[in-house]
Amino acid sequence: MTQCERLLAALRQGRRITQQQAKDDLAIARLSPRIGDLEKLGHTIDRKTIEVPNRYGEVCRVTMYWLVVKQAELELGNNGEPIKEYSEDDWRIDR
Repeated sequence: MTQCERLLAALRQGRRITQQQAKDDLAIARLSPRIGDLEKLGHTIDRKTIEVPNRYGEVCRVTMYWLVVKQAELELGNNGEPIKEYSEDDWRIDR
């Protein structure tokens, strides 16, 4: 499995991913170029700059990425609603 395939699989699971998470969880040392590769393939990926503490307690800014899923791509349940709705707590990075 390639880095892009691992990243896309994680994003399709609804994960929001930072550079550190990509490095730790997906063995991707350079996340931004892989995001660019996926966007060139037609995937819509959104991003937001967030503030997180580093190991010394200092505030650092990092970019968090997530896949923008079109309504037609959502996995729908019997009632026609998405099977899982995500809240902000699902995206906490201080796991």
